Formats: sequence, C-alpha cells, structure tokens
Amino acid sequence: DAHRHPDTRALVAELCRHRPELVVVEMGLPAWRPQCRAHISTYGAGRVNGQSAAEVLGAPAGASVG
Repeated sequence: DAHRHPDTRALVAELCRHRPELVVVEMGLPAWRPQCRAHISTYGAGRVNGQSAAEVLGAPAGASVG
C-alpha cells in the first residue's frame, strides 16, 4: 500500500534510480505505480499473494515464503 505512505514511495523511487534491475512487488492495491523497469502487483498481502509473486520471479511452486 505504498500509495498511502509518502516515505515509502520516496524510498522506492530512490532505489529504482540507483538499482535499475530492481523488481518492485506491491503487496497491496496498485494505486501507485513506481517508475521502475519491473513491477508486480499482487492485489493483497496474504501468503498466497506473496507465493504467487515469488513464483512469477522464479521460485519453485510450493517454496516457503515469509
């Protein structure tokens, strides 16, 4: 939910500037889109949402997340 936290948005923006290979995973509502090369929106912060993002990023299905 970075859209609710200006400090988080500023930090993510700074990280994206310095680390162009960065992948941002938004674990809430995607109301804000960071200016980065890769961005994943999970539409929730539940375990299954995190697991799905990890699998998209290459983790084997069923790998432990958290």
